[in-house]
Amino acid sequence: EGHALLMASNGSECTIADSCAPIRDTAGESVRGAVLVFRDITQEYAAQEALRESAMRIKTVLNSVGEGIYGIDMDGNIMFVNLVAANMLGWNEQEMIGQSAHKLIHHSRADGSFYPQSECPIYASLNDNRSKHRENEVYWRTDGNCFPASYHATPMLNDSGETVGVIVSFRDITDRKRNEESLILAKNAAEQANQAKDSFLATMSHEIRTPLTGILGMLEVLSLTQLDNEQDKTLKAAWSSARNLLRIVNDILDWSKIQDGKLA
Repeated sequence: EGHALLMASNGSECTIADSCAPIRDTAGESVRGAVLVFRDITQEYAAQEALRESAMRIKTVLNSVGEGIYGIDMDGNIMFVNLVAANMLGWNEQEMIGQSAHKLIHHSRADGSFYPQSECPIYASLNDNRSKHRENEVYWRTDGNCFPASYHATPMLNDSGETVGVIVSFRDITDRKRNEESLILAKNAAEQANQAKDSFLATMSHEIRTPLTGILGMLEVLSLTQLDNEQDKTLKAAWSSARNLLRIVNDILDWSKIQDGKLA
């Protein structure tokens, strides 16, 4: 059996499927001829070729996308998967076809505990026909290691609007998670440094204000004694400078209280 391309009498090309069977004698011992059966499959062959070309275009598009993509049927088995997804998960594309997606790549949580399929949002989409999005899930590779992933699960509908499966697109967010953790560490370090600075300013202000108060007290006592004009002028200058310095110290204390949320 096979097929061939023939030229019709009107000059057009047609594709035929043919089969050949031997004609044997009545004893069935020798071949006396052959029967050739053929039929025109031009339209059928063209439809098959168009379907193959369409499938190739779809596969090319899927493989050119930067995200992992796979589709599951109503039983949760993988119908198709793009090259990006297979590479991220460490599988060959054909090895994944027909296998349960949840058991294969989504079977456990980040801590290693069992992840029931009944609790998986992807499979909920098969029943409620709603898209699902998750940011902090994990996918498992063939080597037993997992990676943090975000995914979108979108129901696949047929021409009648019935759900026939789910398309899942996912991406590895390891770098993003690492950057987020680095930012949190930097933020915590900055807050600790800021608290240390505020604590230092508050302590320093208190330590400076104590001797300043003593200086002002002694200057006030000194002002009650007999002073000549030159001494009185010097005393007032010292008193003014000490008061200005104390005002600055008090301002620093107020600023520290604002930073700590303690200003009444």
